[in-house]
Amino acid sequence: MLSFSAVPSHEVTKLDAAADPPRDGFRRRAPRDAPRVGTMCRRSSLGRTFRARSGAVGAGSRAGRIAASALATAAAHPLRTDTIVQYCAELYATTYNFHMELQHPFAVITPTVDGDVLGVLAAAHSTFTVAQSSRLIAHRSPAGIRQAMRRLVEQGIVLEHRIGRSATYELNDEHLAAVPIRALAAMKSSLLDRLRAAVADWPNPPVFGAMFGSAARGDMRAQSDLDILLVREAGMSDESWLSHVVRLSASATAWTGNDARIVDVTEDDIDDPSIRPLLDEVLADGIAFTDDSGWLTRVLRAQQADMRS
Repeated sequence: MLSFSAVPSHEVTKLDAAADPPRDGFRRRAPRDAPRVGTMCRRSSLGRTFRARSGAVGAGSRAGRIAASALATAAAHPLRTDTIVQYCAELYATTYNFHMELQHPFAVITPTVDGDVLGVLAAAHSTFTVAQSSRLIAHRSPAGIRQAMRRLVEQGIVLEHRIGRSATYELNDEHLAAVPIRALAAMKSSLLDRLRAAVADWPNPPVFGAMFGSAARGDMRAQSDLDILLVREAGMSDESWLSHVVRLSASATAWTGNDARIVDVTEDDIDDPSIRPLLDEVLADGIAFTDDSGWLTRVLRAQQADMRS
């Protein structure tokens, strides 16, 4: 059964919720019991709409939307409604008011051209000309990039190498700020490492997991979701599995500030033609974070071979 966890709905009955004042970039909300909730879980990238109906849920801002989505999942699984609500109330009481774009890691600290230039220089151990940097930062002008290079050279974090009238630039790895700058530039890899470590600790890890969509392609916007596919073994306990999925979604959202949308399927679901568009999308631009990164490719090739035989 294909299901969505942590999918913001478009139609959720709202109710009043006590809220503390904003603090440290996020708000905490206390969900309360609500009447029946109808939620529409939409996958715009597939052009498909998945609908589910659920029972009573605590709703309040993001917490309510997440609870409604989890209840939509529960509609297809033999789970107690109050169990799902407990997960959501505990794990999604925090609403994050910040978002990030993985392809622009330095935007979390500075929206200026200096951050984009540092992102280019820190992503590789090589030198770059202004023209080369401009091709990698197409939304910035060459003049702006040149000025940023000069400012960073003055601060000592960037080294300038003059060859006649030309100049190349590289990150100064001897600088005290070099290590954290390179770590920030590797934010996408760090996210994949965290996802890998998180599922590896589960009693029954997924047979396959991948990040896909805009996060994998490198064209995220501030309001983009974090799309994750998890494939579990057939016959696994729904309640045990869902508790880990909900917690992973909460963690991934906390790590980035973006809504984590986890698509949960079983091994048996891979044969369902209705989800083939999603699987094709994962194959096209997804980045696997589980040990057997080629699992999905092998399974789909085997399916095609069986169909031809």
